[in-house]
Amino acid sequence: MFSDGEVSDIDLIKNYPKKAINKLSTPIIISMLLITFNSLIDSIWISGLGPEVLAAIGFVSPLIMIISSLGNGLGIGANSIISRFIGEGTDDKIVNASVHSIILTICFSIVLSLILLPFIKNILMFFGAGEVIDYAISYAWIIFAGIIFEFVSIVLAAIIRSEGAIYKSMGPLIGATIINMIIDPILIYFLNLGIKGAALATVVSSALSIIPLAYWIFIKKDTFAKVDFSKYHRNFAIYKDILTVGIPSSLETICICIVTIFINSLLSSIGGIIAVGGYGVALRILSVLITPIFGIGVANITVVGMAYGEKNKANISKSFNYSTKMTLKIAIVTCSFILIFAPYLAELFAYGESSQNINEYITHILYILGFSVFTVPLRAIVINVLQAMGKGITSMCLTFIKESMFYMFSFIFAFYLGLGPDGIYYGMLTGGMLGSLIEFSYVWYYIRKLSFN
Repeated sequence: MFSDGEVSDIDLIKNYPKKAINKLSTPIIISMLLITFNSLIDSIWISGLGPEVLAAIGFVSPLIMIISSLGNGLGIGANSIISRFIGEGTDDKIVNASVHSIILTICFSIVLSLILLPFIKNILMFFGAGEVIDYAISYAWIIFAGIIFEFVSIVLAAIIRSEGAIYKSMGPLIGATIINMIIDPILIYFLNLGIKGAALATVVSSALSIIPLAYWIFIKKDTFAKVDFSKYHRNFAIYKDILTVGIPSSLETICICIVTIFINSLLSSIGGIIAVGGYGVALRILSVLITPIFGIGVANITVVGMAYGEKNKANISKSFNYSTKMTLKIAIVTCSFILIFAPYLAELFAYGESSQNINEYITHILYILGFSVFTVPLRAIVINVLQAMGKGITSMCLTFIKESMFYMFSFIFAFYLGLGPDGIYYGMLTGGMLGSLIEFSYVWYYIRKLSFN
């Protein structure tokens, strides 16, 4: 049923979880960094079209984040259930789960587009895009009409990733990111498509990423998780399992986006534009620097998923403990780097005499929020370990608790203690620390008491 190379990947995950996490996390980290870099490149190309176009993208971006989180959720759900079935060693379930994942993704993305497109103008007007609504609609229509390509590429990659073939799964997605960088200026400026060209570049690159993934799965058929539609047996429990992990994962991302909007609102009310702008830049810098931590967290979905399916508590504990120690070490290095180089990091985004004030403010924020990197390892590992074991709803509830504490302490420190914008940052740090400790303590206790009958 499978080749030697695929067996060695699975053997590595089942017998050497620490080495497996190291191997799996590297390409994930590279992919995440490329996606972040691609976002920055996109902004540079689009900014040449004028401030109105750039503003239009800004109004569409929150909606794109929400919709993309649904696709990523389906990928996480597929990765989780297939990894668990591989751990069980039940070939029929692996095949059926893979087919269910693809069918669910295609149907879900089509229905989502049909629901979104007729109301896209109303949604964007609600988001405040009135002054640039024509630009926003032109961009959003193409993106959401082609959302099926993004969703399918995510889930096909997740099917391959679930067996540990990480380079094969991430390669096409990395390639799509590079293609997007190349064709962006061609479509925007050379073919004079403007904002439509930017949207088309995103859709085309996603569609192209499907080709190698589909070739490996459907034509060459050299993947461990076979996809054979003739062996499809409808099982609503499989659909439920995928959605039980996928939807809570999506809601977690949406919750984080909403809290970020609330934080921006608090900052705007007491600190003005400079506070919102400075926080936004600091957040982007921190997002790039903590990418390795999230890469290790995502690797746990496959490693812990297989161990859970195999009912191997020892490997679950090894993966959890090793990932926690490893990411905390990365957090120490990252925090030290931020404290030493904060002024220089700020200058990358705000330079020149006219930017001196915002530059100093960004540096100030980094000095405070730089310590928040210690909350990320606890959260990233906890959430992905729970998702790997199919505990998506538990993961979502813990995220809601943490994000609520995040906002609550920010509000208390800023207004009741009268600390102003700094109070928001200290509140975020305090709420994040306490929330992450609650999450970590729960999962540590859960794994310790875990037993398989």
